[in-house]
Amino acid sequence: METLAPTGSYLTPNFEHARVSDAMCPRVLTCDPQTTMVTVAQRMAGEHVHAIVVLRETVDMEGVVGHRPWGIVSDRDLLRCATVIDDRVADDVAMGGVLLVHPDDRLTDVAERMLDQHTSHAIVVEPRTDRPVGVLSTLDIAGILGWGRG
Repeated sequence: METLAPTGSYLTPNFEHARVSDAMCPRVLTCDPQTTMVTVAQRMAGEHVHAIVVLRETVDMEGVVGHRPWGIVSDRDLLRCATVIDDRVADDVAMGGVLLVHPDDRLTDVAERMLDQHTSHAIVVEPRTDRPVGVLSTLDIAGILGWGRG
């Protein structure tokens, strides 16, 4: 059996010094609550991602309409609804009460919160507006643990 040498594509800070911005994927795939789960599954597979953020429309005190992260549909949620996927929309299966974090949060703290909340994804939001700017997954944290030597 051949053993492959590990390869990495970047050098990162070590886990103890890393911030969310060091590990997060700066791309957010979103859908609205009424998106069919078949469409969500197709998008996840096509984009090679494990989660899609569900946005809800909001109206602020001045009447300005915006969108805020409300939930997340993960690949595990897809598995849970696999037998009834044709009858479900994102709103039916999304995990509400998602973990929102900021880019400057310490990665060690966020990893602990992810463990406490039994989640594999956190939505990274801009601190002043709560606009999603990225997603942090356990795989992203694995990259820091594996390659974070700076």
